[in-house]
Amino acid sequence: MRRRRHARRAEAENGGGRRSIRDNASPAGVPREAYGWIERRKPAKPYLVQQGIRVLRKEGRPIDFRVVIQRNGAREWEVSGMLARVASPGKAVTNGSQGGSIYSADDVLAEQAGKSEAARIAAGFERLARETARQFALSYPRMNELGLDIAVDKRLRSWILEVNTKPDPRPFALLDDPSMLQKILELAKGYGRICDMTVRKAKKGR
Repeated sequence: MRRRRHARRAEAENGGGRRSIRDNASPAGVPREAYGWIERRKPAKPYLVQQGIRVLRKEGRPIDFRVVIQRNGAREWEVSGMLARVASPGKAVTNGSQGGSIYSADDVLAEQAGKSEAARIAAGFERLARETARQFALSYPRMNELGLDIAVDKRLRSWILEVNTKPDPRPFALLDDPSMLQKILELAKGYGRICDMTVRKAKKGR
C-alpha cells in the first residue's frame, strides 16, 4: 500500500481491496481533528492509515525510487537495479502503468540534493533493501526478489512506500545504461523467472 503526501487522504484496506477517502474540506492539520475525521469515516473492518510524506518533486511532479534486490547464484542478496520515477503531470502516483517517467536515480538525486548527498542517499537505499530482504527471508525463505518503492522527503530522509514481491523489470529498459536491466534479467533467469519486456505506458524521462 502506498503512502500519500496529502494529509487529507486516507487509504483503507478492506476485504482485500483498497479505497481512497478524500474530503478537501476536512480539517486535517491538527492531530485530534484528524483522528476525529478518520474515526467518523473509518471502515467497519481492519484498516491502515499511512503517514503523509512531503516528497521531492521534479517540475512540481512527485518523485520516488524503485530499488530491486535479488538472490544470486550463491543465494545471497544482491542489489541489481535502482531508478527514479516521476509522476505524469496531474498524477499523484509515479507508476509506469500510470504514465510515469523513468530517470537515472543518480541523476535525479544529484539534481535534487547534490552529488555527495546523492551518494549517501543511494547507499541508504541499498542498506534498506538488504535489511528488508533479510527480514522477508525470515518468513519466506524461498523468496528470490523484491522491489522497494522508496520516497525521499524534503529533509532528505528515506521512506519505504511499498515492497513488491514480483518487481517489474521493464522500466529499467528505459534507462540509457543497460547494465542494470542486464543484471536483473540474468539473476531472474537463474531462479527461473521469464520476464515480459514489452514496455506499455511508462515513459523515458527527458
